[in-house]
Amino acid sequence: MTFPTVYIVTPSRNAEETINDTISSVLTQQGDFHIRYHIQDCLSTDGTIEIIQAWGKFLDEGRFPLSCRGVTFTYASEDDTGLYDGIRKGFNQFGVVDEESFMTWINADDILCRGTLATITKIQRTLPDVNWVTGKPCQLSDDSLVYLDSFFQYPTEFIKHGFGESRFLGFFIQQEGTFWKKKVWEAAGGISTKLKLAGDFELWVKFAQQEVLWLFNGPLGIFRVRTGQLSENLDKYFNEMDAVIPLSQKEQNWQEVLRQAYSNPNQVRFSSAGIAYDYGGKKYVKNVIEFPIRNYISVSENEVEAKPVLIMPSSRTFMRKFRKAVKFLTPYGLLKLYQNRRR
Repeated sequence: MTFPTVYIVTPSRNAEETINDTISSVLTQQGDFHIRYHIQDCLSTDGTIEIIQAWGKFLDEGRFPLSCRGVTFTYASEDDTGLYDGIRKGFNQFGVVDEESFMTWINADDILCRGTLATITKIQRTLPDVNWVTGKPCQLSDDSLVYLDSFFQYPTEFIKHGFGESRFLGFFIQQEGTFWKKKVWEAAGGISTKLKLAGDFELWVKFAQQEVLWLFNGPLGIFRVRTGQLSENLDKYFNEMDAVIPLSQKEQNWQEVLRQAYSNPNQVRFSSAGIAYDYGGKKYVKNVIEFPIRNYISVSENEVEAKPVLIMPSSRTFMRKFRKAVKFLTPYGLLKLYQNRRR
């Protein structure tokens, strides 16, 4: 019997405080699959390299017990031009990869949930036409879970037009816990190295041109909230998103896409394409449900009108700065600040 391989990259730079948790979350995955894991470091000057080398030695000497079919572990430390350049270099280390294999990256301060790779490979076997999957957004702060999104629905047609962000749909696609097949990555041309913060946003837009995003009803990865991370700079992140698809273009298209979604509620690209577990059949099944379009529109006499965007353009900068100020006034503010965040 042939077992699938999942390909994972961790980009790192001076991550000695958190990278142990990240590596452990990958290597302790249990199930009938192989893991091909590469860490692409950017010339760390703390103890990150020593930690990575220690893990490599444990694996080489067979001193770390594995609960999967096998692990191939490599690492490199070299200069790069930014996070996404490091990620691209990491994936290039894999050489020839079967186009049906799933891939992802997990940053050096984030973690995979227990059972994630078993879930992904079971979906791969039972739903072979599912090529792009994400889980519920989940966040960690000071080793405590602080946020699990109970409402996460990303119709693919909205992502295609750049609406998968907090100013329109109201939330971002969490990269931690998002998986895609090699053929999807290749068709999209991989990730852009020109961007510093919003490379994942651009990647999702490119994926949505060709594939449906399927939503697993549970967390697959956890984003760690910490001081000094790239995602703190929301203004620059929004600026990069607007360089991918101009804000004016998104606002112009918003009304029309909402009308299309209202008129085509049963089309999978306008719906919430979900994956659920069938306990009777003991397998994963597709569970497509209608997107709650009426949260975003008002309908009168067969006329469909978009409700005001969550934050109007003229006040967005003010609101972001206000949330940032709230962060320092109350611990609860920190939680709310990051509920609509992304790298």
